Amino acid sequence: MNSERQPNVAARPQGEGMLSPNRRPKAVKKKPNEKVVRVLFLSMAATSILIVLVSLALLILPLFRVQSIKVEGIELYTEEQIIAASGIQIGDEIVGMDLQEICDRITAQCHVNCEIVTGPFSVKIIIEEVADMKQMAVGDKTVILDREFEVLEILENGETPFSPLLSVKLPACASIRLGEPIRFANESASMTYVATLCDALRAKGHYEDVSYIDFSMRTSISYLYRDRFRVDLGSISDVDAKLNGVERLLKQLEEDGTDLTQVYAILDVSNLSKMTCKLCHDASELF
Repeated sequence: MNSERQPNVAARPQGEGMLSPNRRPKAVKKKPNEKVVRVLFLSMAATSILIVLVSLALLILPLFRVQSIKVEGIELYTEEQIIAASGIQIGDEIVGMDLQEICDRITAQCHVNCEIVTGPFSVKIIIEEVADMKQMAVGDKTVILDREFEVLEILENGETPFSPLLSVKLPACASIRLGEPIRFANESASMTYVATLCDALRAKGHYEDVSYIDFSMRTSISYLYRDRFRVDLGSISDVDAKLNGVERLLKQLEEDGTDLTQVYAILDVSNLSKMTCKLCHDASELF
């Protein structure tokens, strides 16, 4: 009896599917790197905070406007003159101000060094003035000088200094150039007597009341005091005693019942042993 032939089928291991023997199993998905996720999260948070801060700044910063302007260190100039030179006005936005540009404007007009300090609602201008600035007429021009006779500015006919300055007459000049000290015709002559008198007047409290000084002859110095009294000082010797003499002559006039605001006079203190006071009819007789 011929038995039926069975096909030869190899046994499959348990759990093996019907896949092709060459097909790879499906890859397992990796977990994200926790450090990378943390960095990305912090970056996004920082960016969000920055955007919020910038938005708030755009809303708040325009509120930082000038409510007050203060000026410190002025003597020759007034607060109003310095503020006008700065160009700053109440209501200007403080954020974004070009402080160097403002300082340059002030320096150009007023011949001072300055520093600007800003607060949320205020501006403070700190001034360092050029010592003993003077003005001198040369032909149809006005020359602005510092203590060392350096030419700070030359104004054309009709121009005036930003602030009234002490007017002086100096000895003959050989050269006047912007940014350089004046060269005098007599280069060997010492000009220290100019600063000596200015310092003595300031120490005595008279300087602010002097509008003109004639330094052209060192042995015959004179100046205009309170725009009513010409003081003939002579040489610079005994200057303190001579200024005391000026005060005594003025006091004598008051004691004699003279109204010093209504009189013109020539006070000669060049000779301390023989000081004189000559009354004038009007200002034209002073010089």
